[in-house]
Amino acid sequence: MIKYSVGMRKNPSSGVYKAYATAQVTETLTLPQFAEHISEHHSKYGKGDIYCVLIEMVSCMREQLLLGNKIQLGDMGNFYITLSSKGADTCADFSSQNIKAVNVTWERGKDFKDLVEDAGFEEVGTRKEQAELLKNKKEESDAEGGNTGDDTGEGDETGSEG
Repeated sequence: MIKYSVGMRKNPSSGVYKAYATAQVTETLTLPQFAEHISEHHSKYGKGDIYCVLIEMVSCMREQLLLGNKIQLGDMGNFYITLSSKGADTCADFSSQNIKAVNVTWERGKDFKDLVEDAGFEEVGTRKEQAELLKNKKEESDAEGGNTGDDTGEGDETGSEG
């Protein structure tokens, strides 16, 4: 389920403010967590094996991209380098010193195109609204005599029953 919030932003084409969706991250998976997730999909390889392959993949992708190569990863898509540079008045005036950034571009493969067809959506508050809601709940709890931390309503902060 993709969680999203809605906010007003200026439409780049018309300059008029309109409501747009912003995806809200539910959880961030680390590389070890992602390797474990992959291993749980009926893989004959353990999370350690998968983790090692992913680490080597990152290292090798970086190496190949810095050589100027494009990497095709099947249905995942293609990865290649683009450059950001400061303009020069003429081609003769341009040098590698004008290059300001090397960017990695991901060109989605077929498994990542049209995700909207497979996605489910749930509207949530913005991060700012969610933080304010948590702050208000904490203040209400503190005003009512403290938070037990166990959501059962029994006991006080020391764990003794009241």
